[in-house]
Amino acid sequence: MTRLEELGGKLQLLANTIGEFDLELVAAKQAEGEILSRAFNASGGYATDGSALPQYSEAYKKSKAFKKRKTGSSRWNLQLSDDLINSVHVVERGKDVYVAIVGPTEVVKAEGLEERAGKTIFELSDNERKEVIKTTQNIFNNLLRKAINKIF
Repeated sequence: MTRLEELGGKLQLLANTIGEFDLELVAAKQAEGEILSRAFNASGGYATDGSALPQYSEAYKKSKAFKKRKTGSSRWNLQLSDDLINSVHVVERGKDVYVAIVGPTEVVKAEGLEERAGKTIFELSDNERKEVIKTTQNIFNNLLRKAINKIF
């Protein structure tokens, strides 16, 4: 049992420990994972709204470039080139933490894909956002529980 005199110090230690939790980074890494697993699906990715990415044009499907890629899918496969998938990163600027496509060429490519698809691809859906929040809350609760058990 904790004596009342020790409680103030232990509560301060708990507050300091909680302050060290980088929940923004945890949430951003979760968001990054959600976007990557949805948009860069090997069998053809999905837009933010959950709909399949468009089919390749008939002209492209008949091209040597398409045959050379051996995708096996007639839907856009954003994994064929590692350039775009490798440009999705968690970015930390000051106190801001967010997921972004890094690199001017890749930003233009992503914007062009969204424009041609007529869909948002590289943003979280409401359900994905809720999942990120739920997962981050669970991680926070586990960290808090461990900190309380360690301090008290």
